[in-house]
Amino acid sequence: MLKTSSFVLTVVLINSVAFGSFTDLTAWDLLEDPPNGNMSASRNANSATLTANGAVPSATDIGYTSVNGLEVSDSTQGYYFLPDQDFEISIDFQMSSLSSMGGGGFGFGVGEDRDGMNSIGIAASVVNGIVGDYFTSGKTNNAPLAPMSYSLPLVDQGRMAVQYESSTGDFILKLTDLTNPGNVTTTRQVTGLQNNWADKPLLVSFFLRSDDILGTALTSGELTTVFSNLNVVSGNAIAVPEPAAACLLLLGLGFVQRR
Repeated sequence: MLKTSSFVLTVVLINSVAFGSFTDLTAWDLLEDPPNGNMSASRNANSATLTANGAVPSATDIGYTSVNGLEVSDSTQGYYFLPDQDFEISIDFQMSSLSSMGGGGFGFGVGEDRDGMNSIGIAASVVNGIVGDYFTSGKTNNAPLAPMSYSLPLVDQGRMAVQYESSTGDFILKLTDLTNPGNVTTTRQVTGLQNNWADKPLLVSFFLRSDDILGTALTSGELTTVFSNLNVVSGNAIAVPEPAAACLLLLGLGFVQRR
């Protein structure tokens, strides 16, 4: 009589996805370009505070992005939007200044990578603690696009929104004055822009910046912008899986005996 034994090993592939949700800002990744000791950031699930305190060299940014890699393809955590699906996202902002001197800015937008080589959004220039202008800001293959200004009063509290139309490649950029009871909104449209990009997934970011474009960069005082109430108005944010795409989970180990 011969008895043989064999075993059956059953495994399943499980995608590892980002914790939290797209609107949970604790799931976002800190952006420092380059890191500077006079710029700081803090956050909770609903809001993020970005601060420049003292002198900061021009072209220094701090903020948060929705993925933790240079772009979605090399990220292990975060959220993004597919370029073949429509979506609209918005975020509220409030800027404050404590004797801030020099030039800076803040903004919110989307793009194919965190360096902004293919990107579009809304930005504000700030000079000596006062908003100088709201305008569209973007690039295609790292070449700057011509900005378009907004006609709203230069308030320090509002809402920025980016709407994307996949069928046309258009971006509609909306700026709302939250200090006005009527919540007046002005829009600017960039036609067919995504058609000139690499057709990669779109990540989201917001930032505070020191800039000498209107004179000198930030030299002293404190400049702060608080971003809050991130909202997916329409569309679906997709979670990033690990690059390996899966991990092995042992579900069962059984022995089969046969006489």
